[in-house]
Amino acid sequence: MGRTQRLAEPETFGKYQLIALLAKGRMGNVYKAKSHGLEGFERTLVVKTVDTALAAVPGFVETVVAEAQRTVNLSHANVVQVLDLGQEDSGRVYIATEYVNGLDLNRARRIAQQLGSPWPLDISVFIASEVAKGLDYAHRRKDFNFQRLNLMHRDLSPNNIMLSTDGDVKLTDFGIVRAMGLVPIMDEAEQARRVLYQAPEALRGEYSQLSDVFSLGLILYELVTGRHPYIAPTIEESMRRAQQAQMTPISQFSNLPRPLVQIIESMLVPDPAGRLDSSGRASEELLGYIYSNNLAADARQLAAMVQELRRDEPEVFPDSHVEALPDEVDQPELSLSEIHVPEGLSLYGSAIPAPEPTRSTPP
Repeated sequence: MGRTQRLAEPETFGKYQLIALLAKGRMGNVYKAKSHGLEGFERTLVVKTVDTALAAVPGFVETVVAEAQRTVNLSHANVVQVLDLGQEDSGRVYIATEYVNGLDLNRARRIAQQLGSPWPLDISVFIASEVAKGLDYAHRRKDFNFQRLNLMHRDLSPNNIMLSTDGDVKLTDFGIVRAMGLVPIMDEAEQARRVLYQAPEALRGEYSQLSDVFSLGLILYELVTGRHPYIAPTIEESMRRAQQAQMTPISQFSNLPRPLVQIIESMLVPDPAGRLDSSGRASEELLGYIYSNNLAADARQLAAMVQELRRDEPEVFPDSHVEALPDEVDQPELSLSEIHVPEGLSLYGSAIPAPEPTRSTPP
């Protein structure tokens, strides 16, 4: 999560009690909330409200509702579960989801970068393998008549990957980009967000489940090299690179293991017909790489890293309110400095030198 602002007094919102503002997202405000039941039963969750201005956009609320209805039955360790969809008395539409105590991948990387902390290659592969498992589950999901729902994330990016203090990796905001597509782009930052992690065919309006695989390949490319392949001096140049899948071939980053390079290359083939054929296959390939190389990459190590980054968060973001971690994880079994990082490989913020993009990733 991003900046957390505890509310001066809990606010009643329908059947929920809002206790803190977690973020002001593109769709509306995101709150940490609680629901209450019999005998003191209490559950912490997230309530995402739809901005009233967006709600007035024709088709916006209908699209949000349709996507929430399609994803409400997703129940998997690597997917943030949708718990409720409703409308508060004042008319505000909201979505209630599972609460993940931790950081999104983008914020975690920013903290590590500012502190000069190593971003381990092993952990990068583990995170990608967990994301691939969540995608595979959603992509294969069927309805009660055993018909595939053809679910796609459509907006896979580091902002939508949650890392918990327990070492969980969870995907959030399935399908929300379909509603945001109805809203005019307001600035270059929003324009970049809609481009940087998209497959080339998605930018042509030809989205498929394999587009999610390409997006995951871009995220893994960025994690292991320390640089995004499409970043350029202007948004126009970034868009051109994204549309043409023009990037420095990852094989030119000298210290990356060849087997890992081959996996990432197979995810980043511009033509979907030549791309790694499913998120399930991506998961198998990444897990195979972890096991065959005896990598010490698992939830325990990720938990240790996230816990340490959470403790360091106020140093990087002084206006952040970081809640105390539970006693059982107050002293992690591993410190970030104990996690193995191959020599010269992936110090985030000190990218491995590479030439500027010269061609598209080969099929």
